[in-house]
Amino acid sequence: MVENFETKIKKPSRLYYLLPIFLGLLGGIAGYLLVQDRDKNFARRLLIVGIIMTVIWILVWVFVPAILSYMWLTSFQNAATEAVGEQAETQVRCSYGSISLRNLNYCNGVLTGIVENMGTISLGSLKLQTIYEDGTSEITDLNKTLKSGEVSSFHASIHSNYDMIRILTNCSSVNDEATSVEVIGC
Repeated sequence: MVENFETKIKKPSRLYYLLPIFLGLLGGIAGYLLVQDRDKNFARRLLIVGIIMTVIWILVWVFVPAILSYMWLTSFQNAATEAVGEQAETQVRCSYGSISLRNLNYCNGVLTGIVENMGTISLGSLKLQTIYEDGTSEITDLNKTLKSGEVSSFHASIHSNYDMIRILTNCSSVNDEATSVEVIGC
């Protein structure tokens, strides 16, 4: 009769492996407790699979994000270094620039004058900024690029209540300005 009882106990299903695979150590412990009476070796294997899966999950959830973070930081650092390098290059290049605003005349709403590139680099994106007495300003694009040593005249329509005239370039540190006192009227 004892033989019949032992043969009637079914071996646990291999589906129990899903517990430690998806739940790690907790699934291994649960699987162990559920099948230990029927198959001690199978129960121990469930526990081992649970331990292994916990280690794998830790590796996946710790090291993969760490590797991705490292890759992101590396690309961010490269982009930042490149941007700083470009800014430094621009500052060095612009340190060779110089511009002069002169012979300014204002008559009947039109400002005329001469702009000269006195530096050793080309200056582009020339804009005339008019600052008015009330603190407002307007920018007129002169659509000019001046090579080193080049001189160019300009004319722009502005209002009569101007306070300061400023010439701006593609190099933010290279500009020149004149107050309304320096402008000759008609």
